[in-house]
Amino acid sequence: MNVPLPSPPTSADPWSLLFYYGSIVSRLFVVLPAALLVHFFSRKQNELFRLKEEYTHKFSVAASLHGFKIESPKYYEEITAAAFNELLKNPAATPNPQPEAGTQLTWAQRLIEPVVKKYFDKLLDIKAVTKVDG
Repeated sequence: MNVPLPSPPTSADPWSLLFYYGSIVSRLFVVLPAALLVHFFSRKQNELFRLKEEYTHKFSVAASLHGFKIESPKYYEEITAAAFNELLKNPAATPNPQPEAGTQLTWAQRLIEPVVKKYFDKLLDIKAVTKVDG
């Protein structure tokens, strides 16, 4: 179902302009919630996939202990200690690992960042003026 947007009115009639912009806004009310749901569920899917990978790694570490005992009984204690140290880490404790410095911002951060910077610049200017006056 491909419904094109109506073309902008060529006359200066306010009702036709209102109809044109109203049709755009009404379509946003349909599309925006769907886009937000897709974004939410994709992030949730990524988190669940990461947890699955980490628990698979834990399973393979635990399953390999018996093979280590057979292959090198001399170092079994050290290998067991290292394996249990690895198994004690909780993958759910860090649901979203922090991005490293210099990584790209998300779309929401790019949208909000100029507004926040502008606000803090004004706030710092007000503090500087009151500090000089006071």
